[in-house]
Amino acid sequence: MAGRFIKVKCSACGNEQIIYGNATIPIKCNVCGAQLTKPTGGRAVITNVSYKEVLPIV
Repeated sequence: MAGRFIKVKCSACGNEQIIYGNATIPIKCNVCGAQLTKPTGGRAVITNVSYKEVLPIV
């Protein structure tokens, strides 16, 4: 199954951004620099977010 894109909101500053669910590198917030994901080799573990929404595959 292919990876999905996820819309997340940073819990530190409130910035919303879209990230890839199978990220292989740590993803940081574009505004404050807080780490949003921690790679695990498969699906990334999403941390420091106040909500997440899996975007539909079109």
